[in-house]
Amino acid sequence: MDAARRAKTVLATATSVEVGCAGRRVRLWRHAVEQTGGLLFPFARLAPECADRVVPGARGPLVHAVASDVTSVPLADRVRGTVRLSGVLETVTDPSDDLVERLGARPGELVARVVPRSVTLEWHVESGAGAG
Repeated sequence: MDAARRAKTVLATATSVEVGCAGRRVRLWRHAVEQTGGLLFPFARLAPECADRVVPGARGPLVHAVASDVTSVPLADRVRGTVRLSGVLETVTDPSDDLVERLGARPGELVARVVPRSVTLEWHVESGAGAG
């Protein structure tokens, strides 16, 4: 498994992700990861300091995100780690109904996307059922 897949695995399986800009972070309990590595979440959950800088269709602010695998359940071959990424915030103009539902957003609510420009991964793979 290459580093990009490991990072997407940690990001996709994280219970929550912290996202922020302008010195303010919020914890997001619902998010999704695109195959390209883009991070998706309900726009309404952004901190006002970030949301106020976004104009749909225009280049958004630089955003930082952190996701960690913190589960206490050991599992052989599980990728564990912390992913830190930064990238430009965009809005998704026409999210699918499935995506809106998965994110817990309301119909018609904007969905945000962070397109990663920089990704840092600290990781390890558990070796057995008793690993941790």
